[in-house]
Amino acid sequence: RFIRLDFVTINLVVILDYTIIILGGKNMSFDGALIKEQGVTFAIVVVKPHVLTSTEKESIRLGFMRYFGNIPIILMAQNQKGIPTYDGRKDIVRFLANIHPSRIPWKHYTAA
Repeated sequence: RFIRLDFVTINLVVILDYTIIILGGKNMSFDGALIKEQGVTFAIVVVKPHVLTSTEKESIRLGFMRYFGNIPIILMAQNQKGIPTYDGRKDIVRFLANIHPSRIPWKHYTAA
């Protein structure tokens, strides 16, 4: 299925257990975190593991800017053992690799 919005046609994407429309879905829900560390503000968004290898990965990342603004968006997926994999700006990914996920201020976001 497709949706036309802001002159961009995109596929519907499944993230977490929700079907969302990246650029303007109604009742979109996702888990993420807004972090300011060492003068850098960025967001982390939890996605399913297949998103990190998807050809739609960058479109998905850009879609979350609607909710966090023009800041770096880091995508995070966990494997079956709960080990996170981060994807995004390399310096932020290196920083997050040394942080236990329980130290991240996760929040459940719902956007109307």
